[in-house]
Amino acid sequence: MNTRIGLLNFSLMRFCCLPNLAEVKRKEDVRRTLKRRSLMRANGTSMTLDMGKFHNEEKHTNSVKKVLFIAYHYPPEASSSGVLRALKFSKYLPGKGWWPQVLTLRKSLYTVTDEGLLLDIPSEVVVYRTFALDSARHLAIKGRHLACLSVPDRFVTWLFCAVPTGLSVIRNKNVQLIYSTSPPATAHMIAAALKLLTGVVWVADFRDPWIEEGVFPVAGSIRYWIESHLERMVLRHCDSMIVTTPHLKADFLARYPQIPSTKIEVIYNGYDESDFGDLSIGISSGKFEIIHAGLVTPDFRNPLPLLEAVSSLIEENELPRDKVKITFLGGDVWLLSPEFTFHVERLGLTGVVSVEGRVSHRKALERLAHASVLLLLQASEDTRSLIPAKAFEYLRIGHPILALAFEGATAELLKGKDHCFVIEPHDMANLKRALITLFKGWDRGDAPLQLDRRANQFERERLAGQLANIFDRTIIK
Repeated sequence: MNTRIGLLNFSLMRFCCLPNLAEVKRKEDVRRTLKRRSLMRANGTSMTLDMGKFHNEEKHTNSVKKVLFIAYHYPPEASSSGVLRALKFSKYLPGKGWWPQVLTLRKSLYTVTDEGLLLDIPSEVVVYRTFALDSARHLAIKGRHLACLSVPDRFVTWLFCAVPTGLSVIRNKNVQLIYSTSPPATAHMIAAALKLLTGVVWVADFRDPWIEEGVFPVAGSIRYWIESHLERMVLRHCDSMIVTTPHLKADFLARYPQIPSTKIEVIYNGYDESDFGDLSIGISSGKFEIIHAGLVTPDFRNPLPLLEAVSSLIEENELPRDKVKITFLGGDVWLLSPEFTFHVERLGLTGVVSVEGRVSHRKALERLAHASVLLLLQASEDTRSLIPAKAFEYLRIGHPILALAFEGATAELLKGKDHCFVIEPHDMANLKRALITLFKGWDRGDAPLQLDRRANQFERERLAGQLANIFDRTIIK
Protein backbone atom coordinates (compact mmCIF):
# COMPACT_ATOMS: atom_id res chain seq x y z
CA MET A 1 0.00 0.00 0.00
CA ASN A 2 2.79 2.44 0.93
CA THR A 3 4.53 1.58 -2.32
CA ARG A 4 1.40 2.48 -4.30
CA ILE A 5 1.04 5.80 -2.48
CA GLY A 6 4.70 6.54 -3.17
CA LEU A 7 4.26 5.77 -6.87
CA LEU A 8 1.15 7.96 -7.00
CA ASN A 9 2.98 10.87 -5.36
CA PHE A 10 5.91 10.36 -7.73
CA SER A 11 3.62 10.42 -10.78
CA LEU A 12 1.83 13.53 -9.61
CA MET A 13 5.14 15.25 -8.90
CA ARG A 14 6.40 14.46 -12.40
CA PHE A 15 3.23 15.84 -13.99
CA CYS A 16 2.83 18.86 -11.74
CA CYS A 17 6.22 20.16 -10.91
CA LEU A 18 9.46 18.53 -12.03
CA PRO A 19 9.96 20.55 -15.24
CA ASN A 20 9.46 23.70 -13.24
CA LEU A 21 11.82 22.61 -10.48
CA ALA A 22 14.52 22.22 -13.10
CA GLU A 23 13.74 25.69 -14.41
CA VAL A 24 13.84 27.10 -10.88
CA LYS A 25 17.19 25.46 -10.12
CA ARG A 26 18.72 26.63 -13.41
CA LYS A 27 17.57 30.23 -12.93
CA GLU A 28 18.71 30.31 -9.32
CA ASP A 29 22.13 28.93 -10.29
CA VAL A 30 22.49 31.56 -13.02
CA ARG A 31 21.41 34.37 -10.69
CA ARG A 32 23.80 33.32 -7.92
CA THR A 33 26.69 32.87 -10.39
CA LEU A 34 26.18 36.32 -11.90
CA LYS A 35 25.93 37.86 -8.44
CA ARG A 36 29.14 36.11 -7.34
CA ARG A 37 30.99 37.23 -10.48
CA SER A 38 29.85 40.80 -9.96
CA LEU A 39 31.13 40.76 -6.39
CA MET A 40 34.42 39.22 -7.48
CA ARG A 41 34.95 41.93 -10.08
CA ALA A 42 34.11 44.64 -7.58
CA ASN A 43 36.69 43.22 -5.17
CA GLY A 44 39.32 42.67 -7.90
CA THR A 45 39.54 38.93 -7.25
CA SER A 46 39.22 35.88 -9.46
CA MET A 47 36.31 33.48 -9.21
CA THR A 48 37.87 30.70 -7.15
CA LEU A 49 35.64 28.45 -5.07
CA ASP A 50 36.41 28.68 -1.35
CA MET A 51 35.38 25.21 -0.12
CA GLY A 52 35.44 26.24 3.52
CA LYS A 53 33.14 29.17 2.82
CA PHE A 54 30.97 26.90 0.65
CA HIS A 55 30.47 24.42 3.49
CA ASN A 56 29.75 27.24 5.95
CA GLU A 57 27.12 28.68 3.60
CA GLU A 58 25.62 25.22 3.11
CA LYS A 59 25.48 24.72 6.86
CA HIS A 60 23.84 28.16 7.28
CA THR A 61 21.27 27.34 4.59
CA ASN A 62 20.32 24.15 6.37
CA SER A 63 19.99 25.90 9.74
CA VAL A 64 17.76 28.83 8.76
CA LYS A 65 14.02 28.71 9.38
CA LYS A 66 12.00 27.90 6.29
CA VAL A 67 8.38 28.66 5.52
CA LEU A 68 6.26 27.14 2.78
CA PHE A 69 4.60 30.17 1.20
CA ILE A 70 1.35 29.25 -0.60
CA ALA A 71 0.25 32.13 -2.84
CA TYR A 72 -1.67 32.24 -6.11
CA HIS A 73 -0.79 35.92 -6.57
CA TYR A 74 2.97 35.86 -7.06
CA PRO A 75 5.14 37.41 -9.80
CA PRO A 76 4.81 37.66 -12.66
CA GLU A 77 1.05 37.52 -11.90
CA ALA A 78 -0.29 41.08 -11.87
CA SER A 79 -4.09 40.99 -11.97
CA SER A 80 -4.38 42.16 -8.37
CA SER A 81 -2.46 44.36 -5.96
CA GLY A 82 -2.53 41.31 -3.68
CA VAL A 83 0.60 40.15 -5.48
CA LEU A 84 2.57 42.91 -3.74
CA ARG A 85 1.73 41.59 -0.26
CA ALA A 86 3.12 38.12 -0.98
CA LEU A 87 6.05 39.47 -3.00
CA LYS A 88 7.19 42.05 -0.46
CA PHE A 89 6.82 39.62 2.46
CA SER A 90 9.03 37.13 0.60
CA LYS A 91 11.48 39.90 -0.28
CA TYR A 92 12.12 40.96 3.32
CA LEU A 93 11.52 37.75 5.32
CA PRO A 94 15.05 36.37 4.65
CA GLY A 95 16.43 39.40 6.49
CA LYS A 96 14.18 38.50 9.43
CA GLY A 97 15.39 34.90 9.68
CA TRP A 98 12.81 33.15 7.47
CA TRP A 99 13.48 31.82 3.97
CA PRO A 100 10.31 31.37 1.89
CA GLN A 101 9.78 28.33 -0.32
CA VAL A 102 7.04 29.71 -2.56
CA LEU A 103 4.36 27.37 -3.88
CA THR A 104 2.45 29.03 -6.71
CA LEU A 105 1.17 28.37 -10.25
CA ARG A 106 2.81 28.08 -13.62
CA LYS A 107 3.20 31.34 -15.46
CA SER A 108 0.98 30.13 -18.29
CA LEU A 109 -2.01 30.23 -15.92
CA TYR A 110 -1.75 33.99 -15.45
CA THR A 111 -3.75 36.21 -17.80
CA VAL A 112 -2.14 39.46 -16.61
CA THR A 113 1.59 39.66 -15.93
CA ASP A 114 4.28 42.16 -14.95
CA GLU A 115 7.76 40.76 -15.56
CA GLY A 116 9.32 43.68 -13.70
CA LEU A 117 8.02 42.30 -10.40
CA LEU A 118 10.29 39.25 -10.76
CA LEU A 119 13.28 41.49 -10.05
CA ASP A 120 12.13 41.86 -6.45
CA ILE A 121 12.40 38.15 -5.66
CA PRO A 122 15.63 37.65 -3.66
CA SER A 123 18.04 34.81 -4.37
CA GLU A 124 17.18 33.10 -1.06
CA VAL A 125 13.61 32.49 -2.25
CA VAL A 126 12.92 29.27 -4.16
CA VAL A 127 9.75 29.23 -6.30
CA TYR A 128 7.85 26.02 -7.12
CA ARG A 129 5.37 26.46 -9.97
CA THR A 130 2.67 23.80 -10.25
CA PHE A 131 -0.05 22.89 -12.70
CA ALA A 132 -3.72 23.86 -12.32
CA LEU A 133 -6.79 24.56 -14.40
CA ASP A 134 -8.85 27.72 -14.41
CA SER A 135 -12.42 26.42 -14.36
CA ALA A 136 -13.77 29.55 -16.05
CA ARG A 137 -11.38 29.12 -18.99
CA HIS A 138 -10.33 25.50 -19.25
CA LEU A 139 -13.51 23.72 -18.12
CA ALA A 140 -16.04 26.00 -19.76
CA ILE A 141 -18.20 25.33 -22.80
CA LYS A 142 -19.20 28.41 -24.76
CA GLY A 143 -18.09 30.58 -21.84
CA ARG A 144 -20.12 28.71 -19.19
CA HIS A 145 -19.02 26.11 -16.66
CA LEU A 146 -20.61 24.16 -13.82
CA ALA A 147 -20.70 26.16 -10.58
CA CYS A 148 -19.47 23.13 -8.63
CA LEU A 149 -16.17 23.36 -10.51
CA SER A 150 -15.50 26.74 -8.88
CA VAL A 151 -16.00 25.86 -5.22
CA PRO A 152 -14.35 27.49 -3.38
CA ASP A 153 -12.92 29.27 -6.46
CA ARG A 154 -11.88 28.82 -10.09
CA PHE A 155 -8.51 27.32 -9.14
CA VAL A 156 -9.73 24.44 -6.97
CA THR A 157 -7.86 21.98 -9.24
CA TRP A 158 -4.62 23.51 -7.92
CA LEU A 159 -5.12 21.24 -4.90
CA PHE A 160 -4.24 18.10 -6.82
CA CYS A 161 -0.74 19.23 -7.77
CA ALA A 162 0.03 21.67 -4.98
CA VAL A 163 -0.48 19.18 -2.14
CA PRO A 164 2.04 16.54 -3.34
CA THR A 165 4.51 19.25 -4.32
CA GLY A 166 4.10 21.00 -0.97
CA LEU A 167 4.50 17.68 0.84
CA SER A 168 7.80 17.05 -0.96
CA VAL A 169 9.08 20.56 -0.17
CA ILE A 170 8.15 20.24 3.53
CA ARG A 171 9.94 16.91 3.85
CA ASN A 172 13.04 17.74 1.78
CA LYS A 173 13.60 21.34 2.86
CA ASN A 174 12.94 21.01 6.60
CA VAL A 175 10.03 23.47 6.46
CA GLN A 176 8.96 24.63 9.93
CA LEU A 177 5.84 26.62 9.10
CA ILE A 178 3.15 26.88 6.41
CA TYR A 179 1.81 30.29 5.34
CA SER A 180 -1.15 30.66 2.99
CA THR A 181 -2.71 33.84 1.66
CA SER A 182 -6.14 34.35 0.09
CA PRO A 183 -7.92 35.07 -2.15
CA PRO A 184 -8.21 32.61 -3.76
CA ALA A 185 -9.38 30.41 -0.90
CA THR A 186 -7.91 27.29 -2.49
CA ALA A 187 -4.56 28.40 -1.02
CA HIS A 188 -5.98 27.78 2.46
CA MET A 189 -7.39 24.39 1.40
CA ILE A 190 -3.91 23.36 0.25
CA ALA A 191 -2.42 24.53 3.55
CA ALA A 192 -5.08 22.69 5.55
CA ALA A 193 -4.32 19.43 3.71
CA LEU A 194 -0.58 19.85 4.25
CA LYS A 195 -1.01 20.53 7.95
CA LEU A 196 -3.17 17.41 8.26
CA LEU A 197 -0.52 15.32 6.50
CA THR A 198 2.56 16.74 8.24
CA GLY A 199 1.52 18.42 11.49
CA VAL A 200 3.52 21.55 10.54
CA VAL A 201 2.09 24.71 12.09
CA TRP A 202 0.06 26.97 9.81
CA VAL A 203 -0.58 30.73 9.54
CA ALA A 204 -3.55 31.75 7.36
CA ASP A 205 -3.60 35.27 5.90
CA PHE A 206 -6.94 36.75 4.77
CA ARG A 207 -6.42 39.80 2.55
CA ASP A 208 -10.19 39.89 1.99
CA PRO A 209 -13.14 38.14 3.61
CA TRP A 210 -13.96 34.67 2.34
CA ILE A 211 -17.69 34.78 3.06
CA GLU A 212 -19.22 38.18 2.35
CA GLU A 213 -22.48 38.09 4.26
CA GLY A 214 -25.39 39.32 2.16
CA VAL A 215 -23.25 39.48 -0.96
CA PHE A 216 -21.56 36.18 -1.85
CA PRO A 217 -22.24 33.30 -1.71
CA VAL A 218 -26.01 33.72 -1.67
CA ALA A 219 -27.29 33.00 1.85
CA GLY A 220 -29.16 29.69 2.07
CA SER A 221 -27.58 28.26 -1.09
CA ILE A 222 -25.67 24.96 -1.19
CA ARG A 223 -22.54 26.90 -2.07
CA TYR A 224 -22.99 29.12 0.99
CA TRP A 225 -23.29 26.03 3.21
CA ILE A 226 -20.19 24.38 1.72
CA GLU A 227 -17.99 27.47 1.79
CA SER A 228 -19.09 28.45 5.29
CA HIS A 229 -18.12 24.97 6.45
CA LEU A 230 -14.74 25.27 4.72
CA GLU A 231 -14.12 28.71 6.22
CA ARG A 232 -14.93 27.41 9.72
CA MET A 233 -12.54 24.52 9.15
CA VAL A 234 -9.72 26.89 8.18
CA LEU A 235 -10.29 29.16 11.17
CA ARG A 236 -10.44 26.19 13.53
CA HIS A 237 -7.34 24.37 12.29
CA CYS A 238 -4.90 27.18 11.49
CA ASP A 239 -2.56 28.00 14.37
CA SER A 240 -2.59 31.75 13.75
CA MET A 241 -4.63 33.99 11.48
CA ILE A 242 -3.79 37.34 9.91
CA VAL A 243 -6.12 40.00 8.50
CA THR A 244 -5.43 43.40 6.92
CA THR A 245 -7.47 45.74 9.16
CA PRO A 246 -8.87 45.83 12.72
CA HIS A 247 -12.34 46.12 11.15
CA LEU A 248 -11.89 42.81 9.34
CA LYS A 249 -10.72 41.20 12.58
CA ALA A 250 -13.86 42.47 14.31
CA ASP A 251 -16.00 41.03 11.50
CA PHE A 252 -14.47 37.57 11.90
CA LEU A 253 -14.85 37.66 15.69
CA ALA A 254 -18.49 38.69 15.36
CA ARG A 255 -19.16 35.72 13.09
CA TYR A 256 -17.01 33.30 15.10
CA PRO A 257 -17.20 34.39 18.76
CA GLN A 258 -15.68 31.06 19.87
CA ILE A 259 -12.32 32.02 18.34
CA PRO A 260 -9.94 33.72 20.81
CA SER A 261 -9.21 37.31 19.87
CA THR A 262 -5.49 36.61 20.35
CA LYS A 263 -5.55 34.09 17.49
CA ILE A 264 -6.18 36.86 14.92
CA GLU A 265 -3.42 39.38 14.22
CA VAL A 266 -3.55 42.50 12.03
CA ILE A 267 -0.88 43.29 9.45
CA TYR A 268 -1.85 46.14 7.14
CA ASN A 269 -0.90 46.39 3.51
CA GLY A 270 1.76 48.99 2.84
CA TYR A 271 4.39 50.46 0.53
CA ASP A 272 7.96 49.44 -0.24
CA GLU A 273 10.37 52.33 0.27
CA SER A 274 12.75 50.84 -2.30
CA ASP A 275 10.08 51.41 -4.97
CA PHE A 276 10.34 55.15 -4.33
CA GLY A 277 14.11 55.58 -3.97
CA ASP A 278 14.69 56.82 -7.51
CA LEU A 279 11.15 57.98 -8.23
CA SER A 280 10.82 61.62 -9.20
CA ILE A 281 7.79 63.08 -7.38
CA GLY A 282 6.29 66.34 -8.55
CA ILE A 283 2.96 67.74 -9.71
CA SER A 284 2.49 68.39 -13.42
CA SER A 285 1.78 72.04 -14.16
CA GLY A 286 0.08 71.32 -17.49
CA LYS A 287 -3.27 70.06 -16.28
CA PHE A 288 -5.16 69.50 -13.06
CA GLU A 289 -5.07 65.70 -13.38
CA ILE A 290 -7.00 63.37 -11.09
CA ILE A 291 -5.66 59.81 -11.42
CA HIS A 292 -7.10 56.51 -10.23
CA ALA A 293 -4.99 53.34 -10.52
CA GLY A 294 -6.56 49.89 -10.58
CA LEU A 295 -9.95 48.25 -10.71
CA VAL A 296 -13.07 50.39 -11.24
CA THR A 297 -16.54 48.87 -10.90
CA PRO A 298 -20.04 50.28 -10.40
CA ASP A 299 -20.51 47.87 -7.49
CA PHE A 300 -17.99 49.26 -4.98
CA ARG A 301 -15.56 51.55 -6.85
CA ASN A 302 -17.95 53.78 -8.74
CA PRO A 303 -16.46 56.99 -10.18
CA LEU A 304 -19.77 58.43 -11.42
CA PRO A 305 -20.29 60.77 -8.40
CA LEU A 306 -16.90 62.33 -9.16
CA LEU A 307 -17.74 62.74 -12.86
CA GLU A 308 -21.06 64.34 -11.99
CA ALA A 309 -19.37 66.79 -9.60
CA VAL A 310 -16.71 67.74 -12.15
CA SER A 311 -19.32 68.17 -14.89
CA SER A 312 -21.38 70.42 -12.64
CA LEU A 313 -18.37 72.57 -11.68
CA ILE A 314 -17.38 72.99 -15.31
CA GLU A 315 -20.92 74.14 -16.12
CA GLU A 316 -20.77 76.61 -13.20
CA ASN A 317 -17.38 77.92 -14.43
CA GLU A 318 -15.74 76.86 -11.16
CA LEU A 319 -13.38 74.52 -13.04
CA PRO A 320 -11.90 75.44 -16.45
CA ARG A 321 -12.64 72.54 -18.80
CA ASP A 322 -9.37 72.88 -20.71
CA LYS A 323 -7.31 72.44 -17.53
CA VAL A 324 -9.06 69.40 -16.05
CA LYS A 325 -8.25 65.77 -16.76
CA ILE A 326 -9.51 62.56 -15.10
CA THR A 327 -7.38 59.49 -15.84
CA PHE A 328 -8.13 55.85 -15.07
CA LEU A 329 -5.14 53.50 -15.24
CA GLY A 330 -5.97 49.84 -15.82
CA GLY A 331 -9.57 50.12 -14.67
CA ASP A 332 -10.69 46.88 -16.37
CA VAL A 333 -13.66 46.10 -18.59
CA TRP A 334 -16.41 48.33 -17.17
CA LEU A 335 -14.57 51.50 -18.16
CA LEU A 336 -14.55 50.24 -21.76
CA SER A 337 -18.24 49.35 -21.73
CA PRO A 338 -20.99 51.22 -23.62
CA GLU A 339 -22.57 51.99 -20.24
CA PHE A 340 -19.57 53.95 -18.98
CA THR A 341 -19.07 55.66 -22.35
CA PHE A 342 -22.74 56.73 -22.27
CA HIS A 343 -22.27 58.39 -18.84
CA VAL A 344 -19.12 60.22 -19.97
CA GLU A 345 -20.94 61.58 -23.02
CA ARG A 346 -24.09 62.40 -21.03
CA LEU A 347 -22.04 64.50 -18.62
CA GLY A 348 -20.20 66.28 -21.41
CA LEU A 349 -16.81 64.94 -20.32
CA THR A 350 -15.58 63.52 -23.60
CA GLY A 351 -11.96 64.61 -23.85
CA VAL A 352 -11.78 65.20 -20.09
CA VAL A 353 -11.99 61.54 -19.06
CA SER A 354 -9.16 59.30 -20.24
CA VAL A 355 -9.20 55.51 -19.91
CA GLU A 356 -5.79 53.86 -20.25
CA GLY A 357 -4.86 50.20 -20.22
CA ARG A 358 -2.87 48.29 -17.65
CA VAL A 359 0.71 49.32 -17.08
CA SER A 360 3.48 47.81 -14.98
CA HIS A 361 3.62 48.59 -11.28
CA ARG A 362 6.66 50.76 -11.90
CA LYS A 363 4.94 52.74 -14.66
CA ALA A 364 1.86 53.20 -12.49
CA LEU A 365 3.96 54.69 -9.69
CA GLU A 366 5.64 57.03 -12.16
CA ARG A 367 2.24 58.27 -13.37
CA LEU A 368 0.87 58.65 -9.85
CA ALA A 369 3.99 60.56 -8.79
CA HIS A 370 3.02 63.39 -11.17
CA ALA A 371 -0.74 63.49 -10.54
CA SER A 372 -2.42 66.57 -9.12
CA VAL A 373 -4.86 64.46 -7.08
CA LEU A 374 -4.86 60.74 -6.28
CA LEU A 375 -8.34 59.24 -6.43
CA LEU A 376 -9.46 56.44 -4.11
CA LEU A 377 -12.82 54.67 -4.56
CA GLN A 378 -14.12 52.39 -1.80
CA ALA A 379 -17.84 52.71 -1.22
CA SER A 380 -20.03 49.68 -0.55
CA GLU A 381 -21.32 47.95 2.55
CA ASP A 382 -19.13 44.90 2.01
CA THR A 383 -15.90 46.92 1.67
CA ARG A 384 -16.20 49.01 4.85
CA SER A 385 -13.73 46.70 6.59
CA LEU A 386 -11.10 46.93 3.85
CA ILE A 387 -8.45 49.38 2.69
CA PRO A 388 -7.32 49.32 -0.96
CA ALA A 389 -3.61 48.46 -1.07
CA LYS A 390 -2.96 51.49 -3.27
CA ALA A 391 -3.95 53.81 -0.40
CA PHE A 392 -0.59 53.24 1.29
CA GLU A 393 1.38 54.04 -1.86
CA TYR A 394 -0.78 57.15 -2.26
CA LEU A 395 0.21 58.23 1.25
CA ARG A 396 3.89 57.65 0.49
CA ILE A 397 3.75 59.78 -2.66
CA GLY A 398 2.38 62.71 -0.65
CA HIS A 399 0.01 64.23 -3.21
CA PRO A 400 -3.53 65.25 -2.19
CA ILE A 401 -5.88 62.28 -1.90
CA LEU A 402 -9.59 62.41 -2.72
CA ALA A 403 -11.38 59.37 -1.32
CA LEU A 404 -15.00 58.56 -2.10
CA ALA A 405 -15.60 56.16 0.76
CA PHE A 406 -18.15 55.18 3.38
CA GLU A 407 -17.28 55.29 7.05
CA GLY A 408 -14.99 52.38 7.80
CA ALA A 409 -11.37 51.27 7.62
CA THR A 410 -10.39 53.42 4.62
CA ALA A 411 -11.98 56.57 6.02
CA GLU A 412 -10.30 56.05 9.40
CA LEU A 413 -6.88 55.66 7.75
CA LEU A 414 -7.13 58.95 5.87
CA LYS A 415 -9.17 61.24 8.11
CA GLY A 416 -7.19 63.79 10.07
CA LYS A 417 -4.49 64.13 7.41
CA ASP A 418 -4.37 67.64 5.94
CA HIS A 419 -3.95 66.52 2.35
CA CYS A 420 -6.72 63.89 2.45
CA PHE A 421 -10.36 64.59 1.62
CA VAL A 422 -12.75 61.77 2.57
CA ILE A 423 -16.22 62.28 1.12
CA GLU A 424 -19.27 60.02 1.09
CA PRO A 425 -20.22 59.50 -2.58
CA HIS A 426 -23.75 60.91 -2.17
CA ASP A 427 -22.49 64.11 -0.51
CA MET A 428 -22.32 66.19 -3.69
CA ALA A 429 -21.98 69.56 -1.94
CA ASN A 430 -18.87 68.54 0.02
CA LEU A 431 -17.43 66.74 -2.98
CA LYS A 432 -17.67 69.90 -5.08
CA ARG A 433 -16.13 72.00 -2.29
CA ALA A 434 -13.25 69.56 -2.02
CA LEU A 435 -12.64 69.69 -5.77
CA ILE A 436 -12.56 73.50 -5.76
CA THR A 437 -10.10 73.50 -2.84
CA LEU A 438 -7.89 70.95 -4.58
CA PHE A 439 -7.93 72.87 -7.85
CA LYS A 440 -6.99 76.14 -6.16
CA GLY A 441 -4.09 74.43 -4.38
CA TRP A 442 -2.84 73.04 -7.69
CA ASP A 443 -3.28 76.44 -9.38
CA ARG A 444 -1.12 78.04 -6.63
CA GLY A 445 1.56 75.44 -7.24
CA ASP A 446 1.41 73.85 -3.78
CA ALA A 447 4.27 71.38 -3.40
CA PRO A 448 3.81 67.69 -2.52
CA LEU A 449 3.90 66.94 1.19
CA GLN A 450 6.93 65.43 2.83
CA LEU A 451 6.45 61.86 3.99
CA ASP A 452 4.35 61.77 7.13
CA ARG A 453 6.51 59.95 9.68
CA ARG A 454 3.37 58.17 10.88
CA ALA A 455 3.22 56.43 7.50
CA ASN A 456 6.47 54.63 8.30
CA GLN A 457 4.52 51.98 10.16
CA PHE A 458 3.23 50.81 6.76
CA GLU A 459 6.68 50.28 5.21
CA ARG A 460 6.83 46.78 3.78
CA GLU A 461 10.07 45.81 5.54
CA ARG A 462 8.53 46.68 8.92
CA LEU A 463 5.43 44.68 8.05
CA ALA A 464 7.59 41.69 7.12
CA GLY A 465 9.16 42.02 10.57
CA GLN A 466 5.69 41.78 12.11
CA LEU A 467 5.02 38.65 10.07
CA ALA A 468 8.33 37.11 11.15
CA ASN A 469 7.44 37.78 14.79
CA ILE A 470 4.11 35.99 14.32
CA PHE A 471 5.95 33.06 12.72
CA ASP A 472 8.39 32.92 15.64
CA ARG A 473 5.58 32.95 18.21
CA THR A 474 3.57 30.35 16.31
CA ILE A 475 6.32 27.72 16.10
CA ILE A 476 6.85 27.78 19.86
CA LYS A 477 3.20 27.65 20.90
